[in-house]
Amino acid sequence: MKIVLYSNRHRADDNRVVELEAVHLAEHGHQVIVYAHNEEAKAKYDNIVIYQCENKTKDCFHQCMAANGDLYIFHDPGLLSLAVKLQKKGKVCLFDSHENYEEKLKSRIPRKFPLLAPFKGIIAKLWWMYEHHCVSQLSGRICADRTVVEKYGDRTFLLPNMPSREFFGNLPQRVVREDVHTLIYVGTITWDRGIIEAAEAIQLCTHSNVQLQVIGDTKDEELKKRIQSYPNVVWNGRVAWRNLTNHLVNADIGIVLLQPTEAYYYCPGENIVKLWEYMSVGLPILISDFPGLRKLNDELHFGCTVKPDDVQEIAKQIDWMIDHPDAVKQMGENGRKAVIENYNAENYTNSLEKYLISCIDECSEL
Repeated sequence: MKIVLYSNRHRADDNRVVELEAVHLAEHGHQVIVYAHNEEAKAKYDNIVIYQCENKTKDCFHQCMAANGDLYIFHDPGLLSLAVKLQKKGKVCLFDSHENYEEKLKSRIPRKFPLLAPFKGIIAKLWWMYEHHCVSQLSGRICADRTVVEKYGDRTFLLPNMPSREFFGNLPQRVVREDVHTLIYVGTITWDRGIIEAAEAIQLCTHSNVQLQVIGDTKDEELKKRIQSYPNVVWNGRVAWRNLTNHLVNADIGIVLLQPTEAYYYCPGENIVKLWEYMSVGLPILISDFPGLRKLNDELHFGCTVKPDDVQEIAKQIDWMIDHPDAVKQMGENGRKAVIENYNAENYTNSLEKYLISCIDECSEL
């Protein structure tokens, strides 16, 4: 089966596009072609062909038709109209929804278009109506968390952003440092993901030897300069996914301090990539006290919840975690055990191939 994964926004080494889907499907003998907006990862995957995607929708359409795939998976909401057009041409097309875009719009509109803020709910609802209309015409849909699965209904496959056993199976040796307590932030760096709150909190900790390691990148130069201005904050830039465990094992606490916006407040946890990566290497986690995340932590006991926009509360919680090493170590062990036993990519990707084949079979019957 020739499978085409298409994105004009995600990188060619995106964890979900490549590691969760492309690599897994290629290992099962399928011919996999990835179109992304950069080609930097081309040499890293011998069994996957990676191309630069086109910029204009009409050029993307011609590119997809020329690929002549048996099945197409689109990874950006901006490509929904393209997916529908291809479906009408007889192709088997699926949409992979990385996020709850209706909720994300409610957060994005006030920030990007302040004058439209009073109408954010209406605009987001109109988007959902459009998204649902398009997706309902496709052969299937893949979602990163259960809230979107519930919105889409039937013919929807849940594929959480959880790491594979390859990621956490053989961990590098930890370098023990008694002179510093290290927090780590990994992922895309934006104002609403709690990076500033974390940087300010470590300045208020009673422990003076607290350090924040930042791994990721941002297009916001003002934010980058602000982060780099704080004492005890180490900027590492972007690190390849396959090298990430070298940094994670040398940290003491992972942070997921998403701010209380509509884009994040609803989160049940499955779609937060770094949450599961931290857990997989045994890192205890300081996480936002949102209903879904609190429920998940109550079930798995992997860390501590905290009000993510309260810098003083964050600082107090960091101090508590440093002062209670045995309890925190147990949190880390609980998280790693949960990922090894249940919350890993293989528990979902092993059913992905069967789902894709069912989409092709159903389409051929129409």
